[in-house]
Amino acid sequence: MIPGQEWIITNRNGSYASSTESLANTRSYHGLLVRNVDDHFLRMVLVNKVFEVVATESGEVSLDTNYYGDVVYPDGYRFLRKFSDFPVPKFRYSVNGIDVWKEIAIHPLEDQISIRYTFPGTPTSKIRIIPLISFRSYHETISEGSRIYKTTMQGRTVSVASGDLSVSFDSTGKFLETGRWYRNFIYPVERERGTIFREDLYEPGEFHFTDPGKSLEFRIYSGNSLDLPFHQVRKAMENHIRKNGVYLAGLGQIPLRSAMLLTRNNIIAGYHWFGPWARDAFISMPGLLLVTGRYGEAVDLLKAYRNVSRSGAVPKRLETPDDFRTADSGLLYIYAAWKYLQYSGDLWTAGDLFPFLTDVAMNYIRGNELYSMDGPFIRLNGAPLTWMDAERDGVVFTPRKGVPVEVNALWYNALKSLEDISGRIKASLPAELRGLSEQVMETFPAAFVKNNTVLDVARPDDPGLRPNFILAFSLPFPVLQDFGRFKNAVDERLLTRYGIRTLDPGDPGYKAHYVGDFPSRDAAYHNGTVWPWLIGPYITASRRSGYSPEALLNHFRPMLSLPYLPEIFDGDPDGTPRGCMMQAWSYGEIMRIYHEDVINPGGMFE
Repeated sequence: MIPGQEWIITNRNGSYASSTESLANTRSYHGLLVRNVDDHFLRMVLVNKVFEVVATESGEVSLDTNYYGDVVYPDGYRFLRKFSDFPVPKFRYSVNGIDVWKEIAIHPLEDQISIRYTFPGTPTSKIRIIPLISFRSYHETISEGSRIYKTTMQGRTVSVASGDLSVSFDSTGKFLETGRWYRNFIYPVERERGTIFREDLYEPGEFHFTDPGKSLEFRIYSGNSLDLPFHQVRKAMENHIRKNGVYLAGLGQIPLRSAMLLTRNNIIAGYHWFGPWARDAFISMPGLLLVTGRYGEAVDLLKAYRNVSRSGAVPKRLETPDDFRTADSGLLYIYAAWKYLQYSGDLWTAGDLFPFLTDVAMNYIRGNELYSMDGPFIRLNGAPLTWMDAERDGVVFTPRKGVPVEVNALWYNALKSLEDISGRIKASLPAELRGLSEQVMETFPAAFVKNNTVLDVARPDDPGLRPNFILAFSLPFPVLQDFGRFKNAVDERLLTRYGIRTLDPGDPGYKAHYVGDFPSRDAAYHNGTVWPWLIGPYITASRRSGYSPEALLNHFRPMLSLPYLPEIFDGDPDGTPRGCMMQAWSYGEIMRIYHEDVINPGGMFE
């Protein structure tokens, strides 16, 4: 069986390298240098892979592995003896008596990939290193002849350019230009997803190393990046990730790996295909930035979204700042700003943000075609506007129009947060916001608690069992008390070892598996799939009702032991990860509740 565990390393620019342990690319998103080329997080696959052909006494052997239709060729994975992915991917091969160790590192601030090969035993007499390139969006594939590449050589550096893009290779090897195409690569994960899955790749040439000795390096860089040796790149990478593990040693590698989701002033919602999304960033910020003491980065993130907001409306995502089809980004912005103040005590920044925070709240009071006030509550007039936002070809799979429970729990939390901040910095709230939190609190139970259940949406009422109501108990300013009254229903019908289901399995709309083409997967996305980030609200709400946070966290150990915390799992509790291989709020909420509920239960963070 071909080893299929995925790995990824990223940098602060939003660029990355990723593949599988066999180095067979199974997604269009895999690549050895996938570079973010602009502020809207357009990522281009520059170098798809680099493979090696090693000379042995029995002849040359390729360490490469690829899918060509239903055929695997070559079968370099057979020589793989050991693989580890952290802190850098490391591959150990044994090829006819010759041991080859390969390590890959990415610089945290530069778009440079460094590869180091070592030969701990008898070194090979010759090794050829061969890059394959495409220069295309990671959402796409290319075919032979669709790009024209120009190769130039200067000293030991070989550069390849096409249009505005270029990549350089630096090594001590002798370069032999070939300019040939490799045809019909297959990406099986993309085929399963119903996306484009066939591709041709270009080989600019081969790098020949004769009698390489005990080690050699091969460096790849793009743009203005530096040409640095492997040990410097690896050290810089390790220093970047080490800070996130300082206070959370009990979570093993989870905090360290979470650093891979951070950019210079933002948080990537998930790898491979997401950029910075407001909702994901603000939910993730306490765990990823505040728990780890990255206060300056938290301020940069808050200012980045403030700078692209309009009249108090916070966009859905930074990569498309003109998209305001969201009802909760602004509310979560206030949540994140208040959490920042709790952790940092930074009244100066609170004062600087306060006019914008009040404008965010007033945006809801003013209303628009998407949402408006319904008494003291926020009513959604359009869809999809909540985090359950799957939509395909005009079909909204979880519309949730009306008065959603978590949006209005966030609204209450925002109002109370503003009251708290205004008191601390001695600033006045707009008259329209004064006393409004009391109205929400007084009317919330009657509006949402019916027949000993908490509605998912009110007006019109939707009593379907979803996890959204948990936030009414878990936010810093909870609008409902005693989650224990409703916890049994969650435990019996929504709780799994990998997170919380998005819909009761007994509901006619329940989808057990996130598989198939885009419409099939979008229909299941919030109608049964399990989301790990919901572990955070669940444990906080449960701890407030007297349950042991340690025991609750221990329930999720199967998920916590995974090499990466993914976006979702199938609704049936078989532990099959789906969606993004690593998701920011999966990490952020685990790290937040570990710090706030396990280490410091009932402390200063709420």
